[in-house]
Amino acid sequence: MNGKKSIVICDTNIWYGIGEGTIEENVFNDVHLVGTFVSAYELSHSPAIYKKTEIWKRSVDAFFPIAN
Repeated sequence: MNGKKSIVICDTNIWYGIGEGTIEENVFNDVHLVGTFVSAYELSHSPAIYKKTEIWKRSVDAFFPIAN
């Protein structure tokens, strides 16, 4: 490669996996994760906001600093 990171467009399940701890963020050191409007919408309208608040918070935290 030419020094550029590969771009990976992520499904909402990736963000939840990071939030739950089943996917470690350091796995993605060599790629650039891209969040989509659909993922933002799903995270903002998820029942997890009320049912799994801590996992939801970690998922949103993973989405925003990493995503474009």
